Amino acid sequence: MTGASTLSDFPIINAYDFSPFDTMVDVGGGHGFILGILLGSFPQLRAVLFDLPSTIETVIENKIFEKKGLSERVECIGGNFFESVPAGYSAYLLKFILRDWDDKKAARILDNCRKAMRDDSVLIIVENIAEDKKNKADFSKLLDIALMSATGGRVRTMKESKKLLEDSGFKLKRAFPTAAIFTILEAVPA
Repeated sequence: MTGASTLSDFPIINAYDFSPFDTMVDVGGGHGFILGILLGSFPQLRAVLFDLPSTIETVIENKIFEKKGLSERVECIGGNFFESVPAGYSAYLLKFILRDWDDKKAARILDNCRKAMRDDSVLIIVENIAEDKKNKADFSKLLDIALMSATGGRVRTMKESKKLLEDSGFKLKRAFPTAAIFTILEAVPA
């Protein structure tokens, strides 16, 4: 996951404008690599890295944000996104999270994000989006098979992603292609 994260972070930064946000929660953010890049790129941003307590302990023990001089602008919080996420921030980032879970569990994560969000908050989702055409070659279809067998998750089409968001109280506002093989979805509370 860490290696894949480093390859994906710069295409995300180049495809989406994070400058409007003053606060952000990286939900399931692992070791905080994209958060470190965002904090380094946007000096107005204050953030929360939210992941399992064991992951957060590793981040703190390894002084990941201290080594980058960012510790004053980030808070590391351990928890479980199936139970709740930190509340009241302007943006929530889910990078490669929903694809690891079936629709029921993905909806629970989205529901918890929606409960935590303000009415003016934005949800930023980074995911592979499968091609809607059944017989068209698409790397996401291979990833879909791997995810189904490894985690029970899946790669969704744009139509499926939109429905999952709507069922959880969101409206898909925009989609941004990246230079890589994934898409950034921007959603707002419905």
